Amino acid sequence: MVMLPYVVRIVSLRRKVGKTTIGSALVKELVLRGVKVAVMKHAHGGLDIDKDTGRYLGSGADAVIAVGSSGNAVYLRGCYDDLRSATALLPRSYGLVIAEGFKKSNFGDILAVVSDLSELDELKEEVAGNVVAAVMMKPKQHEVQSGCSVRIFKPSDISELAEFIIDNAIKFILSQTPGLNCKHCGYSSCLEFSRAYIHGEAVSCPVVDDVKLIVNGRPVHLSPFVKKVIRNTLLGLITSLKEVPKDASSIKELELAIIPGEGK
Repeated sequence: MVMLPYVVRIVSLRRKVGKTTIGSALVKELVLRGVKVAVMKHAHGGLDIDKDTGRYLGSGADAVIAVGSSGNAVYLRGCYDDLRSATALLPRSYGLVIAEGFKKSNFGDILAVVSDLSELDELKEEVAGNVVAAVMMKPKQHEVQSGCSVRIFKPSDISELAEFIIDNAIKFILSQTPGLNCKHCGYSSCLEFSRAYIHGEAVSCPVVDDVKLIVNGRPVHLSPFVKKVIRNTLLGLITSLKEVPKDASSIKELELAIIPGEGK
């Protein structure tokens, strides 16, 4: 099972209200704190593609990679105008994604950029998903200190906002671990693994990856040794069957269901 990253969508009711300003400042602060962060920007009007790259895409290529001294750009044929699908394209080592836009998506938490509380209430009615925080560009003192369920920040509170996002990201990654504190990952606890994961220091939880056992609808957590035994035994057995590839490395996924009591 691939661990999902914690996704924060920066949304607003209107354009040109400061989303990119807040987002870029937030990313800068996160990077300064050692967090490995990916950014996704929703392009409402489509992408600007240079002439030569466009010609290759027009020729029928499924993917075109533009390589330059300042960075690389990957263009994929087909439509990924969906945050969940686009996030799946990222390398699995990212534990935090900052996404600007995607107001109609229901994937990830929401950081609202609004002028005041009334605009925040209006935005909450329009967007899909959970609004966990808001940056008020023109806050009144009582609004910043309000007791509403959404955490309120000022534009100057980037450090506090980054800390809030990091805490939420750690909790989200932790929720995907078995909570066994088994130390198979090399860390003292699942919490320490989760902290390392969002900093790009840990790649995967060895207990939740590769082999999954579900009994009566409930997952059973397996140690790396037990998973290795199950994997090697099953692959050794099924690769001897006529309809199955002999090369076990070519088997991308294996699903086995056993119903006790039937077939006797």
